[in-house]
Amino acid sequence: MSLIPKPKSGDFLPASDKSLNLGFIDDVAAKALGVIPGPIRLQVGFEGPKGWGASHILGNQDRMARIKDIGFRGIAHYVETVARNFQRIADGGDGRLALVYEFQRMGKEVLDLVVIVKAKAHDGAIIWSVTTAIPKRVSHLPVLYKCPTKEEGRTERCEVSLGDVSNRPRRETLSLPKIMPRDGKGS
Repeated sequence: MSLIPKPKSGDFLPASDKSLNLGFIDDVAAKALGVIPGPIRLQVGFEGPKGWGASHILGNQDRMARIKDIGFRGIAHYVETVARNFQRIADGGDGRLALVYEFQRMGKEVLDLVVIVKAKAHDGAIIWSVTTAIPKRVSHLPVLYKCPTKEEGRTERCEVSLGDVSNRPRRETLSLPKIMPRDGKGS
């Protein structure tokens, strides 16, 4: 018997609508990637190079300064914006997915806002837990899935609501990472 308690909802940072779900890996994206769909959540986590979650991101002062300089109120605002508006899913390495939102500040450079998520069992279901978040000039991570355009049937979960988006050339690949299979059992 383990003495470590099961994570409780208090371990998660809430979304702006007070739910725990900051976004979703929806059925369409999950099917294309061969993974289980589920909500994207931000746990408190812990700091350090091997850390994850909000504490890990907040512990990197340079990264937080960049996130605030871009115009986000904090890490939950940044993660929710990316989780609700990502346009691509890339290989995040080590079984993780990188959600990429191409964002242009008014009159400034276009940035790729990246949130790395990993499938995790929680209360009998799969959630996509945020491990880290990184604003980048250009993400060169191999693209695994592109969110469809409105003409192609973009869902509300992929709806872009912030900034202007430009179509810059991207490196792409069709190879899939070793990620959690649809049966929910990790490697």
